[in-house]
Amino acid sequence: MHGNFHNYLQLALLFINGFLISRLFIRRGIAERAVAFFIRKSKGHISWIVIYLLFTSALISMFIPNVITVLALLPLLEILGKDFSLYDTPQKNLKSSLAMANLYGANIGGTGSINGSPAHLMLLGFLALKAVPGYQQFNFVSWLGWGLPLVLVLTTCAALILVFLLIPRHLRRSNIDFLHFHSQRSHFPLQKPALILSIFSFLFWLLLSTINLLIGPAAYLATTIVGILYLLLFLALLFFFPFSHTQNTLKEKLLAFKDCFNNLPAKGFILIIITFSLSALLLALEVDKLITPLISFIIPAHPSLFWVTLLFCLATVFISEFISNTAT
Repeated sequence: MHGNFHNYLQLALLFINGFLISRLFIRRGIAERAVAFFIRKSKGHISWIVIYLLFTSALISMFIPNVITVLALLPLLEILGKDFSLYDTPQKNLKSSLAMANLYGANIGGTGSINGSPAHLMLLGFLALKAVPGYQQFNFVSWLGWGLPLVLVLTTCAALILVFLLIPRHLRRSNIDFLHFHSQRSHFPLQKPALILSIFSFLFWLLLSTINLLIGPAAYLATTIVGILYLLLFLALLFFFPFSHTQNTLKEKLLAFKDCFNNLPAKGFILIIITFSLSALLLALEVDKLITPLISFIIPAHPSLFWVTLLFCLATVFISEFISNTAT
């Protein structure tokens, strides 16, 4: 029982840490910097710009919510779109490939880690509530173990779709001149300490989850205490410790308390609250027991595990076409 409590507490600490990093990414423009770095590596090659954007968006959204990733990259895409618009044709709008790369990457990447989407928190809560065997094994490392290969496969498929369907053949090997990208891109102070702190946080939780996975419940108490202490230190570095600007002697804190609430997708949070409340109501009314006979009627007796899994995957995909993935 105590082991389960420590496991849940560590997951809560991880989600809090992930939320704070997402605010740091927005406030200090880390997401923009990452994309800009890879776009420069493309040397103006149109296809590689789209591919780099797709993979970078997926990578970022593995560790911060996908909605935050999309919002963080929009200013950069708007500037880059001005350069792409010079190559538009009546049949093809190249800016669409940028938007789709951002959306595809953010949605795919959100599946790659345990804190990549609020929907994962709901899943973990459901597994714990129903005491599904093996649910204690879910942590940052175990999820990453299957999530990262899945993200790589799906992102590669998305890259092929974008390059071969949205980019005209005669432009796939073309290069563009960055007339607006370098001159109009915003510059954020204190990016270096913010980036170092974000990377260190990732490595810290990776190490902590690995210890839990290797040692098991015997390590939960110690790792929970270490996790709490680290989060307190992380909060102090974000909100109370001033860092010096590289350009001058001015000092500034990485985050202000108001940064935790600025530019948040309010409708998304409202939807999450409604979804949680509705889920709790359905469980309290034991609706799942009423639905079970209906499912048994639809699915034949002794079905193949493959077909059951495929059926639920298809149902989830098509339902989330009409409502959000969290609600699904």
